[in-house]
Parts: sequence; structure tokens; C-alpha cells
Amino acid sequence: MPKLIVVAGLLLALTACGKESTPTPPPASQTTQAGSGPVDVNVPVEMRPVLSVDPPAQTPAPAAPDVLTGKDGSTYRVGPSIGDFGRFENVGVEQVDGRWVLNIELPDDTAAIFATWTAENVGKQLAIVVDGELVSAPEIASAITGGALQIAGSFTQKEIRELERAITGK
Repeated sequence: MPKLIVVAGLLLALTACGKESTPTPPPASQTTQAGSGPVDVNVPVEMRPVLSVDPPAQTPAPAAPDVLTGKDGSTYRVGPSIGDFGRFENVGVEQVDGRWVLNIELPDDTAAIFATWTAENVGKQLAIVVDGELVSAPEIASAITGGALQIAGSFTQKEIRELERAITGK
């Protein structure tokens, strides 16, 4: 699973279905692609706390609304949704120092929810769930305030575009 880094004013480290140890300063942008402008997603994006993660098993996890399977086969038990994120102010992909990143801007109402939750849950994982499917499970390294997120890592352009499509439904 590719590693992720999220920037919200201050640098935050997140990992897709794993953990990132030390945040680093955000790199200077080299190539920018225009963002989308406001996006109403086809299916609301749920943000749910990860309660536990079990390594991949040889038998599939039982189907349940609070049990999700990651791309690597790990089983995630998740808590209730902290909110449905059905609209983003802007979503765009850019290349920064040779790495592909996904920029997401939240509207004020969901940015406030997200800021409060991340401040109270630093060091814990957050499941990003779209239509019942686990898209990513990053670790919250610090509070994400201001509503601006940047997801970066060892993504190819195709992988970052797939993540963008998974989150926006577009």
C-alpha cells in the first residue's frame, strides 16, 4: 500500500492502510494541474475511526457494516462515522518534487468537524470509506485544521488519479 503524507497548513503524516513515522517539510511544487472547483460526490465519503486492524487472513473476514477489508487483505474494525463528506471545495492532482499528490479542500462545515476529530485522535487511524469500501486508512499525525489536505506518497500518476476518482466518484 503506498505511503501518504497529508499537509494542512502544518505537515501531517498519513499512510494508506499503514503508518508513517516522521513528517517532513512540504516540498516545493514543480508542476501543478488545475483543481476541479466545487465537487458534489456521487456517494458521500464516510470518515470512520479505525478501532483495530488484523493482518491478512486466509479466510475472508465476515461481512458486517463495521468490518472492512483493506487492499492488502487486512481486516479493519471501524467505529461510527464522524460525518459524511458529500462535497469538496476543490480536488486536484499535482506533481511536487517528482511525486504525485492529491489536494483536497473541505467546505467550512466539514472542515470544522474534521479539525475537531483529528485534534482529538492524533496517532490513530481514520478509515476513508466510499460506498462501503475502504479507500484508505491513514494515521493522523497532527490536527488537520483549515480544511486543506494534501495526500502524497510513492504514487504513480495513475494511482493518484485512481485515489482521486475513488474519493470523488468522478
